[in-house]
Amino acid sequence: MATTTTKLALTKPDGTDLVDIAVLNANADKIDAASGATICTSSTRPASPFNGQVIFETDTLNALVYRTSTTSWNILGGSTVASAPPAGAGNGNFWWDSDNGKLYIYYNDGNSSQWVSVMPAQTAVEVASNVVINGDFSINQRGFSSSTTAGTYSFDRWKIEHSGGATWSAQTFTPGTAPVIGYEAKNFIRCVTSGQSAANTFTILRQAIEDVRTFAGQTVTVSFWAKAASGTPKIALEFEQGFGSGGSSNATSYGGQVAIGTSWARYSVVATVPSVAGKTIGTDAATSSLLVSMWLSAGTDYNARTGSIGIQNNTFDIWGVQIEKGSVATSFKRAGGTLQGELAACQRYYWRYTNVGNNIVIGHGWSNSSSTGYVMLTNPVTMRIAPTVYELGPSVDVSDIASYGIGISTIGASMGKEISQFTIGFANPWAVAGRNLYIRTGAVGSYFAMSAEF
Repeated sequence: MATTTTKLALTKPDGTDLVDIAVLNANADKIDAASGATICTSSTRPASPFNGQVIFETDTLNALVYRTSTTSWNILGGSTVASAPPAGAGNGNFWWDSDNGKLYIYYNDGNSSQWVSVMPAQTAVEVASNVVINGDFSINQRGFSSSTTAGTYSFDRWKIEHSGGATWSAQTFTPGTAPVIGYEAKNFIRCVTSGQSAANTFTILRQAIEDVRTFAGQTVTVSFWAKAASGTPKIALEFEQGFGSGGSSNATSYGGQVAIGTSWARYSVVATVPSVAGKTIGTDAATSSLLVSMWLSAGTDYNARTGSIGIQNNTFDIWGVQIEKGSVATSFKRAGGTLQGELAACQRYYWRYTNVGNNIVIGHGWSNSSSTGYVMLTNPVTMRIAPTVYELGPSVDVSDIASYGIGISTIGASMGKEISQFTIGFANPWAVAGRNLYIRTGAVGSYFAMSAEF
């Protein structure tokens, strides 16, 4: 009685069988078809594969081998370049993540299998090419949670602008949902636009980059991750060159736009920043800037300049903003390199002390009369310009070293970038010239902030 082989199901006549030429021909056809790799697609794989069978899929361009131990098709050696890990990976396969620029190997340790980064933990700080500070929204000194107030700062360095309805809020990634594998993304910003229906309405997220000469006359790539609640709304980019005090008038240029989807994805725009040739830069370059604006909605005021995005009522989520020289978006990097470096970069423009205990002294000085005095404090970093007192929280006052709080009626401008010295008016005149003074925070939660923002 005839039997069949285990791999190709070839007919094996019994010793007493009469051999049919058609059976021999069918065996030959099966052997011919099985020689080398079987050409198919991912939807037409062999129905009854055998252990070690190799196929090549014309739609995925992957070579796979079948393993009976796992009853699965696994990628045969080689590597995959993609923004998401490939399915069907086997021990030793490589995957280059095109989003974060990292190489992973699929590793089976005997108990489990997972993608493991090929590069070990780095002790050296990678040189950042990103000029956007706090592009991953990791620094939030102001404690921003939600705002509908236009013209204010949200996360550090990010200013929100709108005319018409808009609600901005700080959002936190659910663990495992951040758009880049292997990056410790925590926060992103959300804007819900509404009431964007009339001419001259707009919604903008922007950051001023110090020194108008930044990237002047050069090609740059602006990249970011984003998603919308519905449809395919557009995000448009605009550059505004401010030449500082005593400089030329501001110059605005259109950078381009992208349509975003409803799932996290990275988008990039290649643009040219105008030259500053023939322009006059103010006497202090630190007062000049390259203002980068991300337009989420706009009425006819914006359309008159670009003929583009128009009115869009939607929900916009944004993370990982980067601006770098050249026409290629590289993996996201913090401008400050490390989290500590990013905080210091933010504090060049704004720093805030929030009291964690009663009666904490943050500055010392002396009175020069019964109604005014001078106080000095050391800034944590050298600030962009001599800062001003931006915020005084509850229970912040001026006191005599041996007495009680007398309150602050006025505070003058700071006189330095490293050490701030400013005049103070007393709310209740009482002191005499030469008396020691200090600024103190009172109850837990009171705060004091200095700003050198644009």
